[in-house]
Amino acid sequence: RLEAIARLQQLASSAPVVVFSDTAASELFLNAVRNGADDVLIKDRMNADMLNRVLRTAIERKRFREAQFRERSYLGRLIAKNVDAMVAVGPRGNIRFANPAAERMFGRTLGELIGAPFGFPLTAGENAEVDIFSGQGGRAVAEMRVVEFDWSNEKILLASLRDISDRKKSEERLRRYQRIVASSSDLIVLVDRDLVCREANDAFLNGYPPNRLHVIGRPAAAVFGEDVFNEHLKTGLERSLPGRDHHHQCWM
Repeated sequence: RLEAIARLQQLASSAPVVVFSDTAASELFLNAVRNGADDVLIKDRMNADMLNRVLRTAIERKRFREAQFRERSYLGRLIAKNVDAMVAVGPRGNIRFANPAAERMFGRTLGELIGAPFGFPLTAGENAEVDIFSGQGGRAVAEMRVVEFDWSNEKILLASLRDISDRKKSEERLRRYQRIVASSSDLIVLVDRDLVCREANDAFLNGYPPNRLHVIGRPAAAVFGEDVFNEHLKTGLERSLPGRDHHHQCWM
């Protein structure tokens, strides 16, 4: 009987299986269900309504399981192909799952990651920046987001890590540039494509107009004066808009 169930599973895995039995032995029921049967009916206790109800239930249960399987397969493919590192961490802080992006970020194989301590404190719903040192001597800065979800009837935490190393380097270069501009003795003002003043260094703010509020957010024509702007600045600024360098020297 159990061999027949297994054979049916091989031939038509999507078909629900209901076993009809002469005995109500609990061991038979458990073995049949464990081997893929959806239910077991006792022949002398069965009637038409019961059979109809059991068959409908078995069919719906099979459809539900197939939908769950498709959803899990789809989610699994999404996680596997995600460019962000995905790491599932159990209640004791050990890694239960890691996708290929996590292997690349940590510089370790899946076999080395599974079961190893994650090493970072995790709180569901919180974001953090973490430094990751790979086994190959590399270093990355990652933005980590954490959510809680069920894993085989157990609450675990899923950490999503996005490599932001390039962004952090760009931000640091921008800060260095801002410090250089801010400390320069030259008068520097940043004008956007609408010819509105957006930023200015201290030398400009202290040396040209008397107050920052008279510069930031105001049209350059209003800051420098219409005559000076139209005669000395407007043409050069408009030529610079496409990204070309323009050098002009004048006395005002």
